[in-house]
Amino acid sequence: MKLSKHEFLKLQKEWYRKVQESGFHDIECFEGDELVLSRPSPSDYFRASSFEREMREQYYLAICHAVHAEDTVFKNDVHRYVMQRHAEGAKAKTISEELEAKGHIRHRHSIRFIVRKYEMAWGLRTYDHKQIGLKKKA
Repeated sequence: MKLSKHEFLKLQKEWYRKVQESGFHDIECFEGDELVLSRPSPSDYFRASSFEREMREQYYLAICHAVHAEDTVFKNDVHRYVMQRHAEGAKAKTISEELEAKGHIRHRHSIRFIVRKYEMAWGLRTYDHKQIGLKKKA
């Protein structure tokens, strides 16, 4: 059984209404009779509670202080650049693209491993061996 365009749109709207009532937030929404991508905030920061926002601010402030401390030693200039950009809130993908433009190719996963290494060294977070890209010790 094939539905006409009008019947299909009616059924689709009904489905989206039920899904929305259940509490699910879809990336698409109806504007009139047209299904379009919703434009969410570029960051979850604005949807977070005030406690979460303050904790993020404290985290990035601590990273920034550690990056700019005189006694901080980095393995190389790439690590320094990664941590400076991370302290500014840049995403791993963005940092990876910026490094590639400078001739230093690093995958976004490598960026995360670098960040995690320094987070652990500075006592901000802890990770297991798999999360920092190391094999488990025998």
